[in-house]
Amino acid sequence: MRTTLKRLSPLILILFLVQSSVFAAPIPLVVLDAPDSSPIGQPLSFTVTFDNNGDTGYAPFIDLWIPTRGADGGDGMSFVSAQYLGEPVDVGATRVFLDDGCISHPYLRDTDSVPIPVCGTPGDTLVVLDLPFGSFTPDQPAAEIDVIVDISPNADPGFPLNVQARGGFRFGATPVDDPCCDENIAGEIVSTPITPTFLTVTKTNNIPENEIATGPNFEYEWTIEVDVPNGQ
Repeated sequence: MRTTLKRLSPLILILFLVQSSVFAAPIPLVVLDAPDSSPIGQPLSFTVTFDNNGDTGYAPFIDLWIPTRGADGGDGMSFVSAQYLGEPVDVGATRVFLDDGCISHPYLRDTDSVPIPVCGTPGDTLVVLDLPFGSFTPDQPAAEIDVIVDISPNADPGFPLNVQARGGFRFGATPVDDPCCDENIAGEIVSTPITPTFLTVTKTNNIPENEIATGPNFEYEWTIEVDVPNGQ
């Protein structure tokens, strides 16, 4: 490789180095870990795991789309808090999506420093979490952020509430806020549906090792437990 570089013209060498730096851009990744369902009117906890699959990124953040609107308007989820290793995570901004579904992102700017729009369902909420790191390196352990939301007591059972998330770097690939020359970075959006439930039914038995001989001398019990959310 060293011999090859010596034979390259200065212009080709510059293009090679520029192309290499593009490939080394920060790549924010997030993974959502949430239950498929949760009781209405109760708090719900889920995890957003942030990682970086590229070069070092600066001022990492997470965008959360919280389905506040729900099925009928205002009967979905509301954001409560976020924690990292038991410590609160700062909320950089909380904004409600307008009637046309789009708002200006509080951090992302184009090369002319014009705010970049972010879109969602009108009435839902965008929550931007500032991660407690100045930078995030590719070999840094993934950060698990615990998020708590409330499901409205008026939520419609069986109507899925879609939570979305993505990661980003406010300052891009340098520690300087200079979108003209180093663009902000936002990753791919991931989502997961969480369905509000009104009843949870559990069926168990007292049969040892789930094996039983036939006949009237071998009687065992089945227990059916019904859980109704508080206040319902």
